[in-house]
Amino acid sequence: MRRVIRTALLSLLAAAACHAPTSAAAATIYFNDFESGLDGFVLDNGTNGLWHLTGNVPFSGATTLGYVTGETSPSAILNGNFMTGGPGSPTANAGTAYSPAVLLPSSSQITVSFRSIVRTEHFDDYDNLRAMVNTAQTLAGATLLGSTATNTIIEGTTYNLHSFDLSAFSGQSIYLAFNFDTGDAIENDYAGIRLDDVMVTAETVPEPASLLLIGAGLLVGVRRFRRS
Repeated sequence: MRRVIRTALLSLLAAAACHAPTSAAAATIYFNDFESGLDGFVLDNGTNGLWHLTGNVPFSGATTLGYVTGETSPSAILNGNFMTGGPGSPTANAGTAYSPAVLLPSSSQITVSFRSIVRTEHFDDYDNLRAMVNTAQTLAGATLLGSTATNTIIEGTTYNLHSFDLSAFSGQSIYLAFNFDTGDAIENDYAGIRLDDVMVTAETVPEPASLLLIGAGLLVGVRRFRRS
């Protein structure tokens, strides 16, 4: 009997000590595929920004968020550009798409992901798409997600999936921001940005405390058994 109890105790303590977070369940905190419109997104296009909903090459469904003008919509063919200012007088342009407030849970592994097509001038300091996070709906004081500011997510004509860790903002209400800035008025004849399936997930890591409590109870039982 003692051997059975001791074996059970050791098994429980080992499980508590080696409990892997891979058994955690991921929950979707926020999701927007733009099929129901902006769904809380706010577009700050300033004087000449180009963010808008478009049917030009969505990832799925009929709609995506695009930074582009003159595109064919709906269409499965990527076209259009992000030129502003008119013939002979091009201008630089910029705009930001803000998510609604997203309340993040505490004590979780939190991830934001999105799918995008980025067709821009591949040159640092120009045509930069930046994914950012802030506790206010502004770029002031925003935290850059990953290395997007250096124009490293230049892509082809199909969607790519990007994900970033938001765990540093655990327990806070945050806003996501997608800022695009041409930086100049030249070489803006690429097909621009398509953004789709913006999602925030949280994976709560199970605590081994319950196993430790059971183990402690069995330990007390073993001691009492020996005394008797």
